[in-house]
Amino acid sequence: MQIPEKIAKMIEPGADLKRKLMIAKGVFPMPPNIQIQVLGQLLDDQDADIRKNAQKTIMDIPDQILTTLIDKIESPKTLHVLSVGKKEREQILERILLSKYCSPQTVERLAQNASEKICTMIMNNQVRLLQFPKIADVVKKNQNALQSEIEKMASFLKLNGIQLEGENTELTLDEIEKILALPDDDIPKNLMVETEAPATEAERLSLYQLIQTLNVAQKIKVALKGNKEARNLLVKDSNKLVACAVIKNPRITDNEVLAYCQNRSIQEEILRIICLNSQWVRHYSVQSALASNPKTPFQHSLRFLKMLNVNDLKRLSKNKNAHSQIQKMAKVLYQQKSK
Repeated sequence: MQIPEKIAKMIEPGADLKRKLMIAKGVFPMPPNIQIQVLGQLLDDQDADIRKNAQKTIMDIPDQILTTLIDKIESPKTLHVLSVGKKEREQILERILLSKYCSPQTVERLAQNASEKICTMIMNNQVRLLQFPKIADVVKKNQNALQSEIEKMASFLKLNGIQLEGENTELTLDEIEKILALPDDDIPKNLMVETEAPATEAERLSLYQLIQTLNVAQKIKVALKGNKEARNLLVKDSNKLVACAVIKNPRITDNEVLAYCQNRSIQEEILRIICLNSQWVRHYSVQSALASNPKTPFQHSLRFLKMLNVNDLKRLSKNKNAHSQIQKMAKVLYQQKSK
């Protein structure tokens, strides 16, 4: 509903200050649905006293009146003020969160200390979380939020390529099952079917272009089930979830794993996963490559360093691309073993 012209003139920048202050204080008679819009405009008034009183009047509106007005409020700032003034009123907060005019800043603020019910409501709005993932990071720290809902939210975001702070980049078995259950219809078959002959440069470029058309969940599925050419492309993906999913592909070969261990530009998380796989690290070539790669987590580099023979220790001690501490320790071990 539009503000009547007569009232609109009373709140213009050059309007009478005393009358405007009366309106801001809520003592000027007008219908509630008009008043809430007028007060919302006064929140941006040049006069600090007007702004302060307008905010107080909005916060003092009784709940029973507010519940009939919230759906008509189109001012994000007004809704934000109400969320502050009614922070203990779940019914009001629910209506605010359902409004399409509720700003992400308001949701983020509510997420900090909201009740269990409001936290769940925030975490269930998946469209908003995808647009403003910072809200998810905030609500995750709220002690009132249910852990089961946090895990569900984090998993949903992870499968859509959004990694929350402190969350594991490795897919869980449940998440892998969800991804594998997605239909294959939209995924090009030449990313999935293994071929005997290696791809040409033109074919690799074509595959790369196809991969760029996929969303994150589809990329993860290809990483988990795709052919060698797809794996080689996706292991370089900037999204850690996609790149790390390649390691879970049952078709992956020992030669591919060795190539990843030798790659100094690969994701550190991939090397960490390889280090924890007893089947792969039993191979001496993998141990040597992991010890030499500066991206390998230090504690694992140290573990494999101790397994190297004299010649490889000597080579590593002179390898300026290796981790500096590992290089120094290789030199010490080489001197000890060579004696």
